[in-house]
Amino acid sequence: MSVNLPNHYIEKYQNNLRLSLQRYGSVFRPCCEVNSYEGNGARAIDFFDPIEMDQVTTRFAPMPRTDAGLDAVWVYPEDYRVAQMVDSFDKLRVMTDPKSKLVESATRSAGRKIDDVVRTAFFGTMQTGVRGQSTEQFSTANHRVAVTVGNGGSGNVNMNAEKIKAGLEIMLNANVDVQREEIYLAVSPSGWRALLDDDEFINEDFKTGTINGVTMMRFLNTVNIMVYNDLENTADPYRRSVMWCKSGMHLGFWRDITSRVDERPDIDGVPYQLYTTLTLGATRTEAGKVVDILCNEA
Repeated sequence: MSVNLPNHYIEKYQNNLRLSLQRYGSVFRPCCEVNSYEGNGARAIDFFDPIEMDQVTTRFAPMPRTDAGLDAVWVYPEDYRVAQMVDSFDKLRVMTDPKSKLVESATRSAGRKIDDVVRTAFFGTMQTGVRGQSTEQFSTANHRVAVTVGNGGSGNVNMNAEKIKAGLEIMLNANVDVQREEIYLAVSPSGWRALLDDDEFINEDFKTGTINGVTMMRFLNTVNIMVYNDLENTADPYRRSVMWCKSGMHLGFWRDITSRVDERPDIDGVPYQLYTTLTLGATRTEAGKVVDILCNEA
């Protein structure tokens, strides 16, 4: 009985946990392209350079060949874990209940870690090339909206409608099809409040709605705006709000959120452990599909 009953709880827990994980998750995950991988690294995206058509000037001329240049973007995994323990068999019920605080805590922790990985990848170094041996840094010169935008260039201001439009302009100049792409903007609570105080933003008749379980504002019928508390700061410091296309961020899973319950005979009292693991990596995919928007929140 002491063997079979814990196994019953473990199996019940693992079956039920899947439902809980669907309900609680990452904010950024639904806003990225997602795939599963194996091995030490993976070619996330293969790119073919643009080609141009040649004019036909003579009949029966030799047919030239046009070969598109090939490039690739790579993603590499990192491992993460969290372990929680209970000290008696009676408390195992708390661990195996998918509605319990232990399960909720592990699920939320995994979701936050996914967001941390994506947040770092927004402005991190891309691994490129056919074999992933080249690197590409984020270009603040070409893909950043200045902190002064929206104030006539005479002062440092918080998030506003002009900065959103400037971010879209950067994407358009990079040949991003903003009418077909899914575009997202993550702002801090301070940036969210600044938008609600911006007459131009309000007068554009913005809308609110729920996308993948996340409440967002929608601006110009193009940009989906979410609140995210842990955006990076520059050294100035200014808040780095980020605008991106779904196709501009790639999230790879080598192991999705996985949990198990086990006895720990190596610890006095032989407690039960809830062990949750996650193996993933993230990367930008193309220049121009991620835009850095500086905001002064002082």
